[in-house]
Amino acid sequence: MGDPKYYERFGFRNFPDLILDGVPQEYFLTLTFEKNGARGIVEFHQGFSANC
Repeated sequence: MGDPKYYERFGFRNFPDLILDGVPQEYFLTLTFEKNGARGIVEFHQGFSANC
């Protein structure tokens, strides 16, 4: 997640078929090894939502 103008220079791109709920689509970028890109709904592991 971040500023597209910054991350696109490193090869990160937005794939409209890759979704992270609650994050504006234009700021959710990925770096893939395949030309077709990625698709689906992204979920973080439960450990990232732990409360202390």
